[in-house]
Amino acid sequence: MTPVTELSIRLNPHLTTRHITALRRYLSETRPLTGKQWRTLFKAIDLLSESNVWFRNQEYTFSQFYAEFVDRVHASSFLDRLYRMDDSHTEGERLRAAKARSIVQWLRASGLDAARIEGAEFLLVFSLYWWTSFCRGYMFELTVFRDLEASGIQFIPHDPRLEEERYAPNDFYLGEFRGDVKISIYFLEDLVALQPTVDLYISRLYDSRRRRYQQVVFMKEQVWRHINGDTIPGTVPQAPGLFPQAISFTIRGKSWVLAEYDVWKAKVLQFQAQTKGEEQ
Repeated sequence: MTPVTELSIRLNPHLTTRHITALRRYLSETRPLTGKQWRTLFKAIDLLSESNVWFRNQEYTFSQFYAEFVDRVHASSFLDRLYRMDDSHTEGERLRAAKARSIVQWLRASGLDAARIEGAEFLLVFSLYWWTSFCRGYMFELTVFRDLEASGIQFIPHDPRLEEERYAPNDFYLGEFRGDVKISIYFLEDLVALQPTVDLYISRLYDSRRRRYQQVVFMKEQVWRHINGDTIPGTVPQAPGLFPQAISFTIRGKSWVLAEYDVWKAKVLQFQAQTKGEEQ
């Protein structure tokens, strides 16, 4: 067996040419990925998580490497600065990009670049993918929290600057219900598995007709029923054309409701005002 060198990478053997093409396209950013290409990319990133890198006389999976040398180094400072920003989207994006450049520079300075190490480009893709997901996810979450607060909705958010709250099973509480904030709807594929810990998700849905993202709320049927919401039957892809009606749909035998974010907010505000009035 060939001995492991000081710097080397062993890719997951299940990566295919199709996966590698999607990874390289993501890194080049020459043109946007299609929905199908995104799904291929997600699978490729998942496979990369179990790839291995030998670095500083120790073997890491790509996931372990990212946690140790990217997340541990940059995550806390990013969140601390993000929460001090007035514009968490614009200013946060500048900070994300600046730190991404420093991650690339550090990888290259550490010898982990494609010119020296075969497979290093995929460690770079993996690191930048998760760094971008981390930053934009919390940028979106903070924007949502600030909007809920400005709208007068009573809720209890977690504080991701505190490590124990960053890894909490959900992002906020709305009365008795547990909520999460997701920047994309790919969590729907795991919705049944996630059901025990989360009752509603604030997210974004792409409206292909208008070519824009729309903020939405996915919730268990009992959440919408709790705030006296009516629904019409539909599917997630149909939803933009059926709004402002809330859509009832089923995933693996479980009933869920999809509503526009502003419609949901109005219902919650009305319910909370009514509840407060009854308590007085």
